Amino acid sequence: MTKIIFIKMIFFSSILLSYHCLSNDKPPVYIGALYSINGPLSTLGLPAYKGAQLAISDINAQGGILGHPVKLKIFNTHSTANVTGQLSQKLSKMNDIQVITGLVDDNLLKAAIPSIVKHNKIFITAGSTSGKLAKQYPRNLILACYTDSMQGKAAARFTVQTLHAKKILIIENTEMQYAINASEAFIKELQLLKGQVISKVSFSPDTLDIDKLIAQLLPVRKNVEAIYFASGVPKSLNIIHHLRQKGFDEPIIGADGFDSDTLVNNAESLSDVFFTTHAFLSPDSTSTPTQTFIKHYQNKYNTRPKSAFTALGYDATMLAAEFLVRSKGDRLPPLLQLLPTLRPHTGASGDISFHGSNIPNKNVYIIQINKHQRELASVLTI
Repeated sequence: MTKIIFIKMIFFSSILLSYHCLSNDKPPVYIGALYSINGPLSTLGLPAYKGAQLAISDINAQGGILGHPVKLKIFNTHSTANVTGQLSQKLSKMNDIQVITGLVDDNLLKAAIPSIVKHNKIFITAGSTSGKLAKQYPRNLILACYTDSMQGKAAARFTVQTLHAKKILIIENTEMQYAINASEAFIKELQLLKGQVISKVSFSPDTLDIDKLIAQLLPVRKNVEAIYFASGVPKSLNIIHHLRQKGFDEPIIGADGFDSDTLVNNAESLSDVFFTTHAFLSPDSTSTPTQTFIKHYQNKYNTRPKSAFTALGYDATMLAAEFLVRSKGDRLPPLLQLLPTLRPHTGASGDISFHGSNIPNKNVYIIQINKHQRELASVLTI
C-alpha cells in the first residue's frame, strides 16, 4: 500500500497531512488520558484505552504532531469517582497537558470536569454520553460519542418500528446516571410513538435482590412485548438469565453498557438481546477508515476489535491530536472557537460532524447478540 493511499484511509487525514517527519530531537507532545483499566467499568474502559494506544501508534507512524513524538500520559481511575476526581486534578495542573481524553462513564466524568474547568483544559470524552454535562460545560468538554438521549431515542424507534413492540417493561440501574438518562429518553420517545410503559422497576447493584426484583415483574409478564434494560454489565447478565427462566421470552434492548465481551461471551448463549452502541466493527464494513482501524488493531493486539469502545478511544485521541495540530505548539484557542472550524470526518466509529455544538452528529448502531457474536440489526440517525 502506498503512503498516499494509507493517508487517505486513516482517520483524520487532515491531521496526518499536517504532520512533519518525526524527529528524535523534538520533545514529546503529551495527551492526557483517564481510563478505567480495572474495576467494574474496565469492561468498557480497557477496550477504549487500547484504542487510544493504537491511535498514538498510528500518529507516530505518520510523523507525530508537527514532527514531535506523541505520548499518552495515562492514569487509571480504578472505576471510582473519588480516584477520578483526584487524577483529573493532577492532570489538569500539568503544564505540558492541554487536552485530556478518556472516561466511559457519566458519574466519573462528573467527578473529573471541575478540575478541567478550573485549569481551563479541554476534555474529549471517549464514551461518557451525558448530554447534560456537555451542555453545562461547552467551553471545556467535547464528546467523541453520541449522548444518552440519542441512544434512548434510537432504542425506542427500533423497538416500535422494527420489533413492532409497543408494550414495554423498563428495568433501570439507578446507580448509573447514563442509564437513567437513556431510559428517560426511551420513555419520552416511546410515548411519541404511541407506545406504553407497562411497568418500570429500578435496582441498585449493591443491594440487588434478584428474586425480589423478578417478583415485582411477574404480575405484568403477560402484557409485555419487549423489555428496555438500561444498565451496564454488572449484575445485568444474572438478571437476564433469571428473566428467561421465569418465562420472559420477549426481546431485551439495552444501551451501550451491554457492548461488552462479558455479556456477549457468557457461558449461556443469549437470544433476542439487542443494544445500542457507537460502531459496528466488522471486516465487512463499507467504511474504509473502519476497515483500516480493524487491520491496525489486529496487527497490534493479534485479535480483532469487538467493542465499539475501542473505536471511541481511538477517535477521541485522534480528535485530541487534531486540536494540538491546530494550536501549532502554542496554547489551544478556546473550544468554542475550535469547534466551528472542524470539518466532518469519517472515523473508526463512523461519521463524526459538529454543527456549532460540542455534541457530534453520529449514527446509532443497533447490535444483536446471537450465539456469542455481535450482528448488525439496524443503523439509525437521530
